[in-house]
Amino acid sequence: MIDALGTGLARPLRFAPGGFVTASGPEKVLSCVEALIDIEIGSVPWRCSLGTRVGRLRHRNISSGLSQMARIDVGDAVQRWEPRFRLRWVSASPVNQGTSNLLELTIAGEVAGNPGRVELVKQTV
Repeated sequence: MIDALGTGLARPLRFAPGGFVTASGPEKVLSCVEALIDIEIGSVPWRCSLGTRVGRLRHRNISSGLSQMARIDVGDAVQRWEPRFRLRWVSASPVNQGTSNLLELTIAGEVAGNPGRVELVKQTV
């Protein structure tokens, strides 16, 4: 059966007997949203505006101002590049773990054709 939302590699990449684990349906869409967050703007030559600027926060002291900039940037990118995901809200908050600063992103919305809200929580940077 062909899934209208697509099928592809699941994130994070995992190996199973016979090859890499694949995903389809809502799981695939969330995997694409997560991949979009990890793509640095300008790193794809044929789609220079694809991705986010979240990677530029690496090795920086994550303040509430920088986390809000990341929240807006991630929301804009998801709305622009992932039409299968209907964004409801994005939150970003700094998480200090020892000497490394992390940014926790929570992205909530709905996957096209699937009722019910889904959330993706990702720690990055």
